Amino acid sequence: MFWKLSLVPFHVKTIEKHQQSHGDLLFHLKISILTVNKCSEDVQRSVSQYKIINIPTRSV
Repeated sequence: MFWKLSLVPFHVKTIEKHQQSHGDLLFHLKISILTVNKCSEDVQRSVSQYKIINIPTRSV
């Protein structure tokens, strides 16, 4: 019984740490999604500059 009780704080700490790293992962994911969006905006902008040449652009 004592052995089981002594394991509880360890599990709580592990879960907290895991949630923290999960939050970091989500943060990095958001950043990279923003970066991808920014890049696609830049691509669209440069494509629209060359639309005079009539390049068939496929909408994503």
